[in-house]
Amino acid sequence: MVVSASPTPHGPDELEHRHDSRYADLLFEVVTRRYDAQKPLLLSTNKAFADWGQVFPHAACVVTLVDRLVHRAEVIEIEAESYRLKVLLSTVLDADGSLVDLAL
Repeated sequence: MVVSASPTPHGPDELEHRHDSRYADLLFEVVTRRYDAQKPLLLSTNKAFADWGQVFPHAACVVTLVDRLVHRAEVIEIEAESYRLKVLLSTVLDADGSLVDLAL
């Protein structure tokens, strides 16, 4: 039997690729369950909360979802370049900074 003294955070991934109201409803369900149980939830996004209506168009729960996310949250805003973009650019640029022809 494993006993943990600290709560285990839950971190859903790849939500930005789910532009559908049913995914917003599923995320809302996860957030609501974690919120009601006062369990931690780790969430990262490259979208401002004001833009979530574009991410989940036609989802009636977006305002309530964001409200529950930020109510007891510690929001950390990181002003930095995307790590994935940095890796991509480092693989397509030569050492001198010229673009590598990926068609070769």
